[in-house]
Amino acid sequence: MEKCGVITLYHKNYNYGGILQAYAMVKVMERQGYDAEVIDYCQNYKNLVIHKMKKLQMSEIISILKRKAGLKMVHFTTPRIKAGMRNRVVNFEKFMEKIPHSASYDESSIKDCKDKYNIIVAGSDQIWNPGLWNDIYFLKFAGEKTKKISYAASMGVELLTDRESEYLRYAVEDLDAVSVREYEAKKIIEQKCGRRCEVSLDPTLLLSGDEWRTVGSGLHETYGRYAFVYLVGVDKRQRKAIREYCDKEGIKILSIPHAQGHYKKEDEDFAHIKIYEAGPQEWLSLIDNAHIVFTDSFHGLCFSLLFHKRFVVLDRTDTSGKKTVNNNRQKGLLKKIGLSERKTDANVENFRQVFRREIDWRYIDEQLKVQREHSLQYLSENSKGSTIED
Repeated sequence: MEKCGVITLYHKNYNYGGILQAYAMVKVMERQGYDAEVIDYCQNYKNLVIHKMKKLQMSEIISILKRKAGLKMVHFTTPRIKAGMRNRVVNFEKFMEKIPHSASYDESSIKDCKDKYNIIVAGSDQIWNPGLWNDIYFLKFAGEKTKKISYAASMGVELLTDRESEYLRYAVEDLDAVSVREYEAKKIIEQKCGRRCEVSLDPTLLLSGDEWRTVGSGLHETYGRYAFVYLVGVDKRQRKAIREYCDKEGIKILSIPHAQGHYKKEDEDFAHIKIYEAGPQEWLSLIDNAHIVFTDSFHGLCFSLLFHKRFVVLDRTDTSGKKTVNNNRQKGLLKKIGLSERKTDANVENFRQVFRREIDWRYIDEQLKVQREHSLQYLSENSKGSTIED
């Protein structure tokens, strides 16, 4: 059986959507007939932090440092929260072990696997975000006979500098086929690089809701009728409006505080029920069993669609309170399936109007089916023809 390696954000990636898309990408390539695994690439964290810091204003850096200090203080003063966050990491790592993966490689050692795979897939998730760019995420380490393609790689930006455009032209020139997740990225690659580029579904959407239910852990407790709130941003106004709406509707709020390990003071006094220890499997079940969902997360939206949940999508804000470019991902997917009205500003009346609108799930499933078939066709057509012999 031919071997497939997947380069994505996997190594110590305690992000729910990020690790679930890695699981899905491997599963999909297995169904394409490959012995597939994630290539466990460990990016140089120190260099990555320095690169990101150079792009931030001083006020943004101070805000980030305050939040990191805040999380350490919470850990020090509240053993229950510290234990919950630690168990979250344990649950993540247990799930990550279930995903077939290679030995760990860094920038210098990854060349050792250059001829191990018949095909290497770059994607999905934001591996092509300019803040993460390096040659490895564009498969420059792969051997000459290895098939090299991207799948639903996300850039997370709408514009590039001249210097970034020059690097991108070099980065994609050796790829046998290019697929991205957003239309903005397709436009950039076709205009700046002169490469044909497909827009494909996120890997999580290539599996059905029923398939994901077999991955979810099930809930150890019955929480009754609750709103699952998964907010990565830090907008106090959003949380206040959600709390007001749920109190008036008699719905409990259940949330996972400090998403992605970033301390948010706004999370501590917000939800009726706080689940600190949830790993990826618990996260799936919390969405699946929710009465309604509020989220600013792309993958929160994906799984709301897959599990047929009534939902509201809100803009994500960064640590300085500004809207982030990540909102383009949610906006693009909602537009693609005809649900743009589910994204709204945070106030009680807007929430009421959104939840009054019924979702035609038969139509949504049909739209996803068409795009799923298109995405799988891209993989089928472009994953064949590798030349390395078993």
